[in-house]
Amino acid sequence: MSDHADSKADTSSHAHDTTIPEPENVALGKVISVGVISLLVFAIGSVWALRMRTATIAAMNPHGPIALPANFGAEEQGIVDQIPFELNHWVKDDRAASAKQLGSYGWVDRKAGTIRIPIERAMELQVAEQKK
Repeated sequence: MSDHADSKADTSSHAHDTTIPEPENVALGKVISVGVISLLVFAIGSVWALRMRTATIAAMNPHGPIALPANFGAEEQGIVDQIPFELNHWVKDDRAASAKQLGSYGWVDRKAGTIRIPIERAMELQVAEQKK
């Protein structure tokens, strides 16, 4: 019975255990020195990489930087038309021409006798034909 009483006492003492943990012994000087050394290694590596890049660019262009062509930024480069999008109206013009064709009568092939009728009229004729 005393064993049972001892086990009850042990569990109750663990439930109210308020011991303060020991402070960790961190060598703050070592942590700071590792950080400073890491920053120095990073800085040296960055300067080294920059020098390697500069040397590679100089080796690739021994006569200095490449000059921009005289017509750089012009609207036409050779046969390529480079009109800025906001100044290019061909899409609007093409759609307007297509809309005009869809809304008017005209010849598709005069020799074959094929004509074009307005799209609205064609739809009316199609609906009337389907109703028959």
